Amino acid sequence: KKIEKKQAQIDASTMVASETGYVISLNAQVGMTTNAIEPLLTFRKAHDDLQVVFNVTMEQASWFACDDKVNIKIPMLNKALEGRVSEIRADQNGEINVILSLVDPPKDVLTGQLAEVSFVKMTDYFPTLVPISAVRSEGGRDYIFRVETVDGGFGDELRLYKMYVTVTDEDETYAAIDAELSMMDEIVTESDMELAGGRVKMMDD
Repeated sequence: KKIEKKQAQIDASTMVASETGYVISLNAQVGMTTNAIEPLLTFRKAHDDLQVVFNVTMEQASWFACDDKVNIKIPMLNKALEGRVSEIRADQNGEINVILSLVDPPKDVLTGQLAEVSFVKMTDYFPTLVPISAVRSEGGRDYIFRVETVDGGFGDELRLYKMYVTVTDEDETYAAIDAELSMMDEIVTESDMELAGGRVKMMDD
């Protein structure tokens, strides 16, 4: 009977986890009074897939792709972690969420902690960028005016040559073109007169 009584006391004071995991913090001491508000311990399952979720705009969502590598910092712990984009989806409110999965998170990383995310991604390489104002169109084809110095009858002259180009991308400021231009070549970006090939005079402001 004494053995059974002692076993009952042991069973009553033993906490058995339902799964394998980590005890993150232990707040109980022998003889202390407990309550229903403060947890006795903090436990994280070993196979928990910790994630970082944040909202982005439609444009920002296009920057990410599944399996992209990202850097994650937990300011509270002052730890830098590695993560990967696992999913990009819209929630019930129509907001776009990027979900990151942490790669091998340490034991003290918990759900609810704030995270800072940073990543570097190489965009397309555009070898030739010109101001958007330099690109003109004619008959469905794009072209620019290249300026060359030639030996005229009365000295050097400036002449314009129409060069057809292919615009591969553009924004409000620049156009990326497929053309054989060097850093030394000069092109016309703006003009207050209608231009055509031939002699030209450039005026300083």
